[in-house]
Amino acid sequence: MFSLLLAALTAVGVQASTTFQLPGGPGPAGNYRDNPVYEVGENIDIQWTSDLAYMDLYMWQDYPTPGDGTAYFKVLTSATRSTSLIWEASFDGFSTAFPKGQDGVFYLAVYQNGTNTYDATCHYFNITQPASATTTSAAATATTKAATASAKKESASTTLTASTSSKPDSSDSGLSSGTVAGIAVGATIGALLFLAGVGFFAWKRLRKPKPSEQYAPAQQASPPDYYKAEMSDNHVAEVPGVVPYAEPQELYAPTRVHEAP
Repeated sequence: MFSLLLAALTAVGVQASTTFQLPGGPGPAGNYRDNPVYEVGENIDIQWTSDLAYMDLYMWQDYPTPGDGTAYFKVLTSATRSTSLIWEASFDGFSTAFPKGQDGVFYLAVYQNGTNTYDATCHYFNITQPASATTTSAAATATTKAATASAKKESASTTLTASTSSKPDSSDSGLSSGTVAGIAVGATIGALLFLAGVGFFAWKRLRKPKPSEQYAPAQQASPPDYYKAEMSDNHVAEVPGVVPYAEPQELYAPTRVHEAP
């Protein structure tokens, strides 16, 4: 693998004057165990030190490769004096000929500007291929639109049904106008009869003589003499019409007329 890497670079490394800091320096060839892993769209912070005046930064794909001792590569920046770069992870210009959700393996190399001589490489790092993110997103969007359309249709149907149900039907619901008129007339007659009855009983009650007029007429005769004597002797005038000491058989109750208490 390392020999293929050297062949792909088409140059022989020289004494290093460049060192990668992020990602770190290179490890054993083909050893991917400690690779940093990035997601598509994630920003990768690349930093290094170098004594080169102008540099080119290349990115190489170590897995998968097209075979025959070749490899995919991409120039991230060229003729730069900067020793740092923020790069957004993507598979643009690289192979995705491996299962979705798995990782492609990459590494970086700094070249002296305008030459095929690399000065340093970094440790391998992985970029994960999305698991049908675009398809899933499109399906989710389509499902959401379908659900929204269904909800709108159901809402419109519910509104129409509610409006139709709320509208009264003059042909077969409720009471007819003739029935309502009959009930109104009957209720009016009943009310008039009730008021007439109440008025009649009130008039009759007003015409009924009061107890004092019925039992105490103006020509009422004076009580018998014994009543006066008992009233005088026993001082019970505060209770008129009561004879406390008289025996019941001595009273002439049928002929006695007095004012009711």
